[in-house]
Amino acid sequence: MIPHVSKMRTSCGWTAIKRRQLANFTPWRRRRQTIQTGKPALLMNELNCYLQISELDKANEVMRQIRALPVRDEFVRLIGDFGDACMTTQMGKLEEGVLKFERIVEANQEELQTSDLRYLYEQIQQRRGFALTSVRRFSGALPILKEAVSFTIDSDPQLVHFYSGICYQALSETAPAKEAFLRAISLGLDNQFEADARYRLAILYFTSRAFAQAKFQLETALEIPGQRVSTQLRKQIYQ
Repeated sequence: MIPHVSKMRTSCGWTAIKRRQLANFTPWRRRRQTIQTGKPALLMNELNCYLQISELDKANEVMRQIRALPVRDEFVRLIGDFGDACMTTQMGKLEEGVLKFERIVEANQEELQTSDLRYLYEQIQQRRGFALTSVRRFSGALPILKEAVSFTIDSDPQLVHFYSGICYQALSETAPAKEAFLRAISLGLDNQFEADARYRLAILYFTSRAFAQAKFQLETALEIPGQRVSTQLRKQIYQ
């Protein structure tokens, strides 16, 4: 089982991300230049935060506001396309979302490599890598995730290593798979992902006859609070 990409933690510039405390935020990325300030950037930040907490109705409303903005520069068009791709993957339409992200990169290659928009390129690539992994396109996802390991802006390295581990494991590259899962755990995965990573590690250790390490990973996974470990994963562990 591969955790759905819509469950991933996403980057957000707000200081408090709680369902009932969405008003507690600070303006994001003050260092960015004027084309990325004002209403377009604030709406994009708001959209990211609603996606993070799976408030899709409110995210849709923000997307409506973004689409209603007058397209006076390429940044407004770009964040509209990016928001649309994010919404698509969040709703579980992963293949369609991947295609939208790919089109954004192809149409804006030069702009996305500038210092002003580098953060957006990194977000796109991370989301592409996660979505490709979720639809089991491991060979396509792995080069993107390898690139994402070096990202520093709006990066989520725990999940980058976690999804890299899944790809390596699926492609029968045992050593880098173990390394990726261990790195993801050391960086502080959410409970759901940590349990999955440890279960996958246990399988890798078991197949290489490292039974003590496999047992440790399974036992540690089971110690993670049950309400954050999926029933399906718990059944797999007990088998």
